[in-house]
Amino acid sequence: MSADILQPYMLTESIKLRNRLVMAPMTTWSSQPDGQVSLEELDYYRHRSVGVGMVVTGTTYASPNGMGFDRQFYGGDDLYTPSLGRLAQAIHMGGAKAVLQVFHAGRMSKSSLLGGNQIESASAIPANRPGAETPRALEEGEIYNILDAFYEVTKRAIKAGFDGVEIHGANTYLIQQFFSPHSNRRDDYWGGDLERRMRFPIGVLSSIKRAIMDTDTKNFIIGYRLSPEEIEEPGIRLEDTLKFVDILASQGLTYLSLSLNSYDQTSVVNKGDRVALGSQIMDVVSGRVPVMGVGSVTELDKAQEARGMGYDMVALGKSIVMNPDWVKRAKAGREIRQTIKESDRQKLYIPEGLMNKIVSNEGWFPLVKS
Repeated sequence: MSADILQPYMLTESIKLRNRLVMAPMTTWSSQPDGQVSLEELDYYRHRSVGVGMVVTGTTYASPNGMGFDRQFYGGDDLYTPSLGRLAQAIHMGGAKAVLQVFHAGRMSKSSLLGGNQIESASAIPANRPGAETPRALEEGEIYNILDAFYEVTKRAIKAGFDGVEIHGANTYLIQQFFSPHSNRRDDYWGGDLERRMRFPIGVLSSIKRAIMDTDTKNFIIGYRLSPEEIEEPGIRLEDTLKFVDILASQGLTYLSLSLNSYDQTSVVNKGDRVALGSQIMDVVSGRVPVMGVGSVTELDKAQEARGMGYDMVALGKSIVMNPDWVKRAKAGREIRQTIKESDRQKLYIPEGLMNKIVSNEGWFPLVKS
């Protein structure tokens, strides 16, 4: 099974990828101040799209209060469609499928990013982190407005030439906040028991499917990225996630992506459970939709090991930042960089904003001082 990681892959009956390797979505902190994609970002994506079968972009936000990062590119207005189009074109120049990740940061944003506006979430519960701001609970009308924003950003992605969108339902952002019993303490249609906490994530997916249908777009990819567990109490547990993915697998997704520190990661909550989270999720999905693994894939043998576990696709994160030509190196049996130097930024086509984050966050990347 593992030998086919570099071979062409039919994602659907009509969508062919040149291999099963994907560039994982990663924030660059490098867009223009007005929210347009920068030239540095275009170079960054173009040079990394030359070998993988598909590129998932760093996430964009679809409504003004959804911003989550400094220098994040925007997709919430038609004026930004040309910017998105340049990004899709840069990825296509390398020969990969281009997928736009979309999100709303929710309570993981900061009022300083929102022009002083209060951050928002499912409920007025702050994140469990130092200095976290307390969000205001979204009103029902605002929830529908956010769902409409996902509809509109999907239409812009289609117009811009993307091959698909990925719903960012992971990493504690708004979509996950509605699913989580920690951040969602509502007692209305949008919160309470597990079924009601699923309604917003499913609503986002429905909005995206409606945009595809309304534009009569064929062969458009829909991915969904999720985090299987939370350490908070109460928080998302694997039992909840398995019920959720069972439903997601029958909702018309093109693929499901797991956000993990390692492709073979076991439970961070139940230390006695030594079965990989990905394996348990794939057992429930049971081939109904392709599953993408990610995390600690540094070299070809790791990618093949992940494929051998049953993942249909394998995503490259930090390793492709350090090795824009990762696939070429892997095919040729050349050494793949395991460390990064600040002085290598330009030759590796790493945007300045991303490199600044790498340098300032000790331990995030294997950084060699230079």
